Amino acid sequence: MANPHISITDELDNKVRTYAEEHNLRYSHAVSRLLEKALKEIEIDKKFDSIIKLLRTTNFNKKYNAELFEQLYSDLGLELSSNPKTNEYIKRFKSKYKKDYYSD
Repeated sequence: MANPHISITDELDNKVRTYAEEHNLRYSHAVSRLLEKALKEIEIDKKFDSIIKLLRTTNFNKKYNAELFEQLYSDLGLELSSNPKTNEYIKRFKSKYKKDYYSD
């Protein structure tokens, strides 16, 4: 077991001592437990950041693909309308897609 010497502020020292008293721990055990908790929290934050980045990428790809499909259906000339927002076939496709996609 390592026995390092550390310097901390008086305010932080008071917080550690309060934590140690509340949990019936020795000072060194309180410091160890708090460090372990902090390091786990850092790992969790990193995982959350990667999940958020993945969700943003997925959301962007979903929007991009939806717009491509809308334009494709519009350009196929299923109706004379070239506006994907007003194309009746696209509206039917969207309603069927949403119904199938979200049914569990």
